[in-house]
Amino acid sequence: MKPTHIALILLTLSAFISSNAKAQTDTIYIYESWEAIFDSEPDAMLLNPTIDAYTPFDIDFNINESSMNQALHNETVALTVGDSIWMLNTHWLNKNFKGDCRRMDHWVPLYFSAKIAFVTWTDYQIGLGRALLGGLLGDPYLFADESQFDNGDIYIIDFDDARVYKLDHKALSKLLEPYRDLKVRYESMKDYKKRHIIRTFFMEYINRLNDDPNVPFII
Repeated sequence: MKPTHIALILLTLSAFISSNAKAQTDTIYIYESWEAIFDSEPDAMLLNPTIDAYTPFDIDFNINESSMNQALHNETVALTVGDSIWMLNTHWLNKNFKGDCRRMDHWVPLYFSAKIAFVTWTDYQIGLGRALLGGLLGDPYLFADESQFDNGDIYIIDFDDARVYKLDHKALSKLLEPYRDLKVRYESMKDYKKRHIIRTFFMEYINRLNDDPNVPFII
């Protein structure tokens, strides 16, 4: 697999439609493999999907035509809304990976680079009181900085062991083992178990990982 030019996507879903609210967006692009994702070559374009947004981390997409809708949910790995919002199909995730993904449903926010992939998800509803739809359609006023990314838990997609696991302080320390200086600096932090510290050092880890010539690409 050639190195991808896709940088790590910091996807921010900073608000959401109230539970079970429905809306439509013009187009989604679907990807049926990681090769298609990294090559930026979608396998299909679908028009006028219906969006069911239960939380920023639990979103469903449906097409009116039944056979196409079945293919969307059973064959798609990920989809994009617009050119920057990536969502991973949890049906595909549950079918191909073990671990902490079993509770996830529908589609969850996806972040990735050539060397790492992870999703954000939480099993509780976050009541921000603002509408997701405007954000999905590109209304910049509904996007905060990265507050929603900070609210969701990070789950690493481990392609080698075919498992998904939550990023906590123990998991981060293990990830940092190849980078001793980063690991020592992280573990010396007074609040190393807190979410914002974990996230800060995880982003440093991603930068180190992507610059490391000894780390292979995901595929």
